[in-house]
Amino acid sequence: MTQCDGDTPIMVRGGAAGTQAVTEDLTTASAVLDAVAGHVDDCHRYLEQAFQQIEEQQHKAEPEVLPWLQRANRYLASARWGGGFASFLVSDITATARDQSAVARHYDDAERQVEAQMGALGAFGPLRRAQRAAGDVWGLHVWASRAWGSLQWTFTPPGLIGVVTGKDPIGDKIRPERGPALTGIVNQQMVGGLLGTLDRSQDRHTQRAHMSTFQALATAGGVVMHALERAASEPRVAGVVATPAQSPVNASETVGDVVERLGDTAHEAHGGITIDTVTAPDGSEAYIVNIPGTSDNTLSDLNPADWANNFAGAAGDINTPVESVTDYAAVAIAAMREHGIPADAPVMLVGHSQGSHAAYSIAAFEGVRSEFHITHVVGVAGPTGDIPRVPGIQYIEITDESDPIPGTDGDASRPAANETVVRTDVRSSSDPHLAARAENPLGAHSLETYEQAAREVDALQAPSVEAFVASASAFTDGTVSSTLYMPEAAAPSVQDGGGVPGATTSSP
Repeated sequence: MTQCDGDTPIMVRGGAAGTQAVTEDLTTASAVLDAVAGHVDDCHRYLEQAFQQIEEQQHKAEPEVLPWLQRANRYLASARWGGGFASFLVSDITATARDQSAVARHYDDAERQVEAQMGALGAFGPLRRAQRAAGDVWGLHVWASRAWGSLQWTFTPPGLIGVVTGKDPIGDKIRPERGPALTGIVNQQMVGGLLGTLDRSQDRHTQRAHMSTFQALATAGGVVMHALERAASEPRVAGVVATPAQSPVNASETVGDVVERLGDTAHEAHGGITIDTVTAPDGSEAYIVNIPGTSDNTLSDLNPADWANNFAGAAGDINTPVESVTDYAAVAIAAMREHGIPADAPVMLVGHSQGSHAAYSIAAFEGVRSEFHITHVVGVAGPTGDIPRVPGIQYIEITDESDPIPGTDGDASRPAANETVVRTDVRSSSDPHLAARAENPLGAHSLETYEQAAREVDALQAPSVEAFVASASAFTDGTVSSTLYMPEAAAPSVQDGGGVPGATTSSP
């Protein structure tokens, strides 16, 4: 685990330099030594048996055979190293294996203690959170008092004159300069804790057998949103349509570059998904699928990155949680198929917010992995805590302390060796403009905030982050041509008959 106290406090856990990466190696080495000890013990036993058998045969052997048996006996005696050496060797190997297991346990315990100390006293600890919450509660009180005073002043004769003339120095002094800071009250930790009280399972490896209170509420919200969309005649998505590829550009070389490229997709089109084809100098190709976050706040827009799919993602499927994907994730899968990505070509999924949830869901679905070689997933500000991480896929997840959205999908267990989790505290940044943006939930969750935070993550040069970037060399070396895929509406005659092929809860 790493913490940076520079411009923005950053905590990095898991990944190639994380605790589990070390303890897994030690545990594996311990198991190998145990196996070696068993093999040595077996060899010693077989040598003893062979030695005894030759000893017995020497008394029965013919004269012409006896010299050969005596010679073999000398060789066996030499191999036995005096008979008792193997038992000492087995004992030493077993003790070493036991010591390595103990080292792994002590390392893990020490890491937990450091996490607790850093959590209690650092920027991500309960003391700091309590101070910030108290400050925001008082600040909200002051803001409300000034706003009420400003409203009262507006209806006084001097205030009305100021409204008419446009010159109201007293009103300007009373009126709050900006909205109240709220992320000390509404943040990732608070939202996650609140949803935890709704009996929501927070174990991403558990197959949930019953619908929790949270799932029931999310399901109800999804039903309401879909009903409103149907009443507003929102068109169904039939598939995707591609726009011509852009001119080649340089490949992204850092995590910050990847997040900035995702921002380009978000700004480029409403509800679009970009697939970047990275062509290496040797002609090989890799593919980056950029999936932006929620961009549809209406009830009649074709854009699948809407609130109905937010509720659908939160609710999941209580019987097949891994095999269910939202309509938005299904659109991304349709784009991947339309793009013609080869089955053996490396694929990186990159998503923000709802797009991050879609990326993790796609990677978790075995049916998709049988079609595409997904090797990397980059999640930004995503509610992904309950989605299984797949061994063999490299993950990096960036969330901010002040952003409440990542807390809406549980809190993942301690990250594994293939998952690097980065937590930032942008509100404590030395950049006043960046810190001010993180004072409200929308600003803290914005992709612009995460683009700046990702640059500071790069500057930190944390070993786990650098190892992730090194493992993604197929996506960082070469030129990029981009294709934008937009959702395509179904014909009016089939508006009520379905959506993107395979966009069901059982398969994409």
